[in-house]
Amino acid sequence: MEAASTPVRWSQVESHYRTLISSRGAQARPRPIEPDRVLVTVMVAALGPSRRNGAIGEFREAARAEILRFRGRTLSEGGLSEAGSTILATFDGPARAVRCASAIVEASRRRGWVAKAGLHTGECDVHPEVLTGPALDVARRVAAGTVVRLTSP
Repeated sequence: MEAASTPVRWSQVESHYRTLISSRGAQARPRPIEPDRVLVTVMVAALGPSRRNGAIGEFREAARAEILRFRGRTLSEGGLSEAGSTILATFDGPARAVRCASAIVEASRRRGWVAKAGLHTGECDVHPEVLTGPALDVARRVAAGTVVRLTSP
């Protein structure tokens, strides 16, 4: 025995979907794209006051060379990888970041400059070409200090 089939009226189906879509469309709001949250070691290196012309450019060049040497990645903060005499980088682990920070401070000392570095391992939000989040904030605060601080959550 065959079941009786009711003919499908496509105009009714289309009308039903249009009504459904229009009623949902008014309620639906696009959600912002969530950034990826990753665990990174952030290094912030900053050159102290220098009276020598061109010191900031030389510092950035020397810092970038050390970052590459220790397999770090210079990153952007608000679209800029460097702000004044500060450079930011991420590393896949704290050991490389510590060695890089020490090398940058030592290279600066040999040139007669004063440099500081701050490190922190923690979570950051990765946006296209920009890094934000608590680890970056903590690393900045440590770099602004005059002593090395070991912190853990």
